[in-house]
Order: sequence, then structure tokens, then C-alpha cells
Amino acid sequence: MSHVPKKGIVMRDSQRSRVYKAEDSFEIMYPSKEFKTIKETRDFVDKVTTSSWFKKHWPNVYDIQVDDGRAQRRALAKGPRHIGLPRWSRTEAIILHEISHCCTWKIGAAHGREFCKTLIRMVQHFMGKEAANHLKVCFKEHRVRYDAPLHCNCSKK
Repeated sequence: MSHVPKKGIVMRDSQRSRVYKAEDSFEIMYPSKEFKTIKETRDFVDKVTTSSWFKKHWPNVYDIQVDDGRAQRRALAKGPRHIGLPRWSRTEAIILHEISHCCTWKIGAAHGREFCKTLIRMVQHFMGKEAANHLKVCFKEHRVRYDAPLHCNCSKK
């Protein structure tokens, strides 16, 4: 699913398959906590989104609805405040992935640099620095971009 930026231009999600491959490598080498019930899953989402750290960085993202993903084969963000998580996808890493979509909804490509940078920040805060460093290694191995583009004039004034 492509995100539509404010100007109405559909961004090509060119990193999607590389992001998924990198995350598969990450999950194999760094398995994350699994949640057995939808209630445990919702509690984790609430823990993330009500934390002071999260509110500071994404004050406009709150009250994310979580459904059990019935009739879905994939975990997905259905909007800026709604995620669907089939039973197989209820792990810390996948949930943080979907929350990162909510945080970057309509900002660049669905799995673009901003999304990946957000995901790394989430993993670092909620899973630890070692996990975030391992995710960065997996991103680099699969050529996933998560930093500012080289042509960006992003100097602080």
C-alpha cells in the first residue's frame, strides 16, 4: 500500500521487499517477544503510544485501534490510527513496524527513509540499543536506506 503525500503524488514504495527481507533477518537473529492474545497486543500498543517518549515525538498519533486481523494474511496499518494484526504477527518487532506506519502516514513512501528511521528509533526505545544496532546491520546488508538523502540540505540553523 502506497502512502499519498499531501501534494497528491503517489510515492513509489521501492524499498518494501528489502525492508521485509531485512526484518526477516532481524527476527531470525534477534527474536522479539510474542503476544498470545489480542488483549496483550493492545496493552503493548497502549504502552508504546501512551509513553512520554512516544507522545513527545509523535503527539498527533494516539488511540491506535488494534483489530485481530481476521481474514487478513498480512499485518498492516489501515490508517494513521488503526492496525490489523493476524495471530502470527503479534510480536514486538512487527507491532513496532505497524505503529511506525501510523507515525509516518502520508510522509514519503510507505517503507521509505522516514519510516525506517522511525522504526529504528522505536526498536531502540522499546527493545533496546543492541536490537536497534542489529536492525541497522540488517538494513545495511539488504541495502535499506534509513538516513537522510545525500542531496538533502538538512543543516541545522
